Amino acid sequence: MPDTGVRRDGRDVKHDFTVSRDDDGAVIKVVFLPVSESLALKCAAAGVPLKTSIPIPVEISFAAGSEASLPAALENLTIEMIVAGMIRVICRYAAAGKAGDEVSEYYRSFVLAFKPGILAEFRAAAITHAQNGAYGKAREAIEALLGLFPGSPEVTALKAMLDEDAEACGASGEPDYMEAYRLISGSNEEAGMGKLRKFLERHPDSWNGWFMLGWALRRLKRWKDAAACFHKSVEAGGLCPDTSNELAICLMESGDYAGARRHLESALSEDAKNTKLISNLAVLELRTGHETEAAALFRRVLDIDPNDTIAARFFS
Repeated sequence: MPDTGVRRDGRDVKHDFTVSRDDDGAVIKVVFLPVSESLALKCAAAGVPLKTSIPIPVEISFAAGSEASLPAALENLTIEMIVAGMIRVICRYAAAGKAGDEVSEYYRSFVLAFKPGILAEFRAAAITHAQNGAYGKAREAIEALLGLFPGSPEVTALKAMLDEDAEACGASGEPDYMEAYRLISGSNEEAGMGKLRKFLERHPDSWNGWFMLGWALRRLKRWKDAAACFHKSVEAGGLCPDTSNELAICLMESGDYAGARRHLESALSEDAKNTKLISNLAVLELRTGHETEAAALFRRVLDIDPNDTIAARFFS
């Protein structure tokens, strides 16, 4: 976090930002606070210690035009308000290309420690909102997951239900597509693939559909079939670091190390701080007998994310 700037009533105001107006007309705002001793003790008791050197973002809502009520709202500060504020900031960092920043990673670790089941919670919320036609709220939940779980194929597949390409071909509202995601994420891959194949019969140029089918096949370790689907996803316009990463994994497991390297290095040229890409390239170096190069890559992962368990395990 940059310098905290001018303080008013004991809180940091330089980086405060307004998020939106809620459905009931309330203003949602994120304000930054210094970590008081009592708050530090409260969070430590809950098993989620705070760093006193980094201001904490807090999400609050209040009626439009009543910003004077902020101090009263902050008197009833809860850890849930801190977590909500951190998620808002994580999303802003990700949108600005600052994912992996030290402060962003600290906020992300705090959120995951306090809410270890947040993936399932927000996934269910996104699906429910999409089913009810509340696509703005669904996207909000998915954006939070993208910031919290960068490079996750499950989150990428979920996002595919709502991105513009999916909407253009009707994917976001099609029962087969949405049901496929629920089945696959629930480890019922075969049934999910059946739904996806029906969807792809109607929309053969949907990169999202081919990505999700590849994801299901990859979960079943059907590497070559999965790679073929990811290739089709790319051909249909789905070339992005997430697709390249999934394709590289399948090629690596199929023994095509040169192809895996090509896709990983290409993706890293677009997203140099993507720890999943760097880690998979390190694994590739190990597979091809280049332990020194692998170690350098794992150190690079730890420089970006000191809590990365795969990289840390290499040095243990």
